[in-house]
Amino acid sequence: MSDAFGYTVAIVLAAMALRRIPVELCRWRARRRSRLLPQRTAGREPRAKAPRAASGGRAAAGRFRRLLRRALDDAVVPCSEPQAVAVWVAAVVVGTGSGLLLASGFGAVAGAGAGLLVPPAVLWAARRRRERLVVEALPGFLERVARSLRAGVSTVAAIAEALPSDGPLATDLRGVMADVRVGGSLPAALDRWRQRHPLAEVNLAAAALSIGTTAGGRRAPAVDGVAATLREHRTAQREVASLAQQGRLSGLLIALLPLCFLALSAMIDGGSLGLLYGSPIGVFCLVVGLALNAVAFVWMHRITRLR
Repeated sequence: MSDAFGYTVAIVLAAMALRRIPVELCRWRARRRSRLLPQRTAGREPRAKAPRAASGGRAAAGRFRRLLRRALDDAVVPCSEPQAVAVWVAAVVVGTGSGLLLASGFGAVAGAGAGLLVPPAVLWAARRRRERLVVEALPGFLERVARSLRAGVSTVAAIAEALPSDGPLATDLRGVMADVRVGGSLPAALDRWRQRHPLAEVNLAAAALSIGTTAGGRRAPAVDGVAATLREHRTAQREVASLAQQGRLSGLLIALLPLCFLALSAMIDGGSLGLLYGSPIGVFCLVVGLALNAVAFVWMHRITRLR
């Protein structure tokens, strides 16, 4: 029991220390640059080192927070950066404890590694979810705008009436309406939205909403036509995705079966896995097998990926 507690404490401390690694690395780089720079005066150099190191550490922490915030926004995860780090540390603790119960020391190391890698992997797998949600919500929004335009209202009023209640598209359109309220023109606000999200669907929607304000003419048929085009394109994408789903599920099943077999063997008879992680040959086979398993999963995922 004392060994298990010691392993858990060590892994938790290591996970908490990961947050300090970028800061310490930037401090080391700042000290190295300060030693390489020519010393102008003896009195000024010691005062310049500390602010540079501190600013480098703050810059590294700021970059890490910005990257994490961008990844969370891209995956539409409703949590803050400290909450995400807390979940990461909790995953390490849970993985370590589970590994200790299943396979003692080796299980603790494997569980800690899984806790460190699984949250970033989940975040990476959910990348571009925001774009997908925006594309899915665009046809319905444009159809509501077209109905309002047929009633004789302006484009700005039609967008305000058809604004979704929640979701990434609602956030983007609220930003567009905020730009218009402070005095900007609708085409300029839509152009900024298009620059923030360089997607073909967003370009079509912005162009359709800008037609009536720039060139005049019948606005509702243009918006309706773009909505129908986007809906047909989305339907075709769903059909292709359903055809590729079988290959994706097969790749996931092939990747998970060896891991499930190892976990089941450890729960039934932990001593049977002693050769696997208790000898150099067993560790080598385990590492090679996991690497080949990961390569096979990535390969099948790329084969079935939609372009």
